[in-house]
Amino acid sequence: MQRLTPSDPSHVVFVQEDEVLHLDGGDITSKISAAYDSASPQLEVSSLHVITGGTGRYAGASGYIHLWGDTLAGNSEADYVAVIRVAPKPGGGLGP
Repeated sequence: MQRLTPSDPSHVVFVQEDEVLHLDGGDITSKISAAYDSASPQLEVSSLHVITGGTGRYAGASGYIHLWGDTLAGNSEADYVAVIRVAPKPGGGLGP
């Protein structure tokens, strides 16, 4: 995590961090910018994950993931939109 910035009195916390998603066939790396309401029982959140690359079948990945909603442990109602582009391997298909 690069930065965690509490914003009093609103109780909104801003976070910036690097992320690695370990998936079958490789990893996707991204930079996250997020904000959440630390005073809310539902911990409402909004985050943007900008994809910076990947390994294995995700080498050269780009795009983004946008997540928003409630993140209360065990009762998550968060929504997301994901746009992930992966370079095709020579001869067709994804990755090596």
